[in-house]
Amino acid sequence: MNKKGIAQFAIPSTLISFLLWFFIAGPIIENVGNSILDKLGSDSICPEEFIMSQYKVCFNANGDVIADGKFHESIKINIDSTVNSCHINAGEYDFNLIGCRLDKFKELEVYNLILVSSKGKISLSGKDVINRISIGSQIVKIKPKELSLVRKLLFLIRFT
Repeated sequence: MNKKGIAQFAIPSTLISFLLWFFIAGPIIENVGNSILDKLGSDSICPEEFIMSQYKVCFNANGDVIADGKFHESIKINIDSTVNSCHINAGEYDFNLIGCRLDKFKELEVYNLILVSSKGKISLSGKDVINRISIGSQIVKIKPKELSLVRKLLFLIRFT
């Protein structure tokens, strides 16, 4: 076969394989990878009372405080009748664990959960939070930061 014959065969086959990979194989691998990453996340609850237009505050079963969105001011989360509190500084968060844990979170049934901001206090019955968790209401999967980086890299599979 001469050089012209090889070029006529190689260019269309390369183009077809690229299109198959980009539109069929890449998305399938990306979807499978994303579903696996979703299962690796931990269950957390984001009470609707702590969801504002710009941000939301969530908690996992251990009492870790998770921030998402843009906080224009510092806010404080605490459990009523305890000295333990968590401060979320102003800034932008992407479902980040802020490194703070509410120690009495497991005993929340007898206490209230309180969010304090410049607009005032929002109090939420701990018993209500426990009920929502038990029926699976408002549960979201929070992924560790490392998993969000892997998710971004999965998208690049289409181009390889």
